Formats: sequence, C-alpha cells, structure tokens
Amino acid sequence: MRTDFLFMLKLIYAVAFNSELPYEIEGIDWQRLYDISRFHGVTNLVGYGVMSGKYQLDSEIKNL
Repeated sequence: MRTDFLFMLKLIYAVAFNSELPYEIEGIDWQRLYDISRFHGVTNLVGYGVMSGKYQLDSEIKNL
C-alpha cells in the first residue's frame, strides 16, 4: 500500500475519533495526498488534520 494512502487513512481516523494525529511520514507527497483525498471525497477530513499545525507544509500546498 502506498504511504500517501496509508497516511491519509491515519489522518481520517485521527480526525474522526479525535485522537492524536499521526507522525509525518518522511518523503510524503502532499500533492498526491490532496489528489487522493479529493478523489475519495474526504478532503475536509484530511484538510482538517493537515492544517492543524503539526505538519510543515509549503504555502503552495496550504493554498490548495
């Protein structure tokens, strides 16, 4: 399973159950994570977790 997809599932779980957000996986492709979450219709859940402030994101990714 791709790490981007696995990270997305962990983010969804953490947001849905109000638990600790997962650690950032080294080398994660934030654009691909966004594309996968958009395809599956879960951008709100993933975005909520990603924008929590725990992760270091480029401003380009934050504006997606």
